[in-house]
Amino acid sequence: MGIDDIEPYVVCPFTVIVDTREQKPWHFLGFNADANQENRPLIVPTERNALKTGDYSIKGMEDLITIERKSHSDAWSTFIRERDRFERELERMSKMEFAAIIIECDENSLLCRRPIESRANPKTIYRSLIAWEQRFGVHVRFCETVGWAERTCFRYLERFWKDKESRKSHG
Repeated sequence: MGIDDIEPYVVCPFTVIVDTREQKPWHFLGFNADANQENRPLIVPTERNALKTGDYSIKGMEDLITIERKSHSDAWSTFIRERDRFERELERMSKMEFAAIIIECDENSLLCRRPIESRANPKTIYRSLIAWEQRFGVHVRFCETVGWAERTCFRYLERFWKDKESRKSHG
């Protein structure tokens, strides 16, 4: 096998499902495969589909894993004004094997930069996140940039998929 026989890219072995309600979806571009695949560019297939829970999942595993995406302003709005609806979503997330909320800002920004229109106390959000993690077993991850949040989402999905595949081949 010569250099001309090697594909210039690697296709991700699973498809990322993006909820149809996502207004500015991540596109999962600019990723590289692992070292055993020579860090070649990674093409991540995506499909838009309505998800019952969350914003991102893996095709065929929508009832097993979900990632909920929140921007700074969306987090404040959801966690305060839409709290009851969001807690129902967290309840659904708790039934999955893995669920995470990825917040597109650092923790300090979320808690110290309250939106002008909000009168809520930041400690309400802080305490709610702690309670939700404990009550529902949902992971909360802060990512300082949108790009880092997108990368984190993909790596969560990828790790879940790899673990599932490993269990299939060993069990």
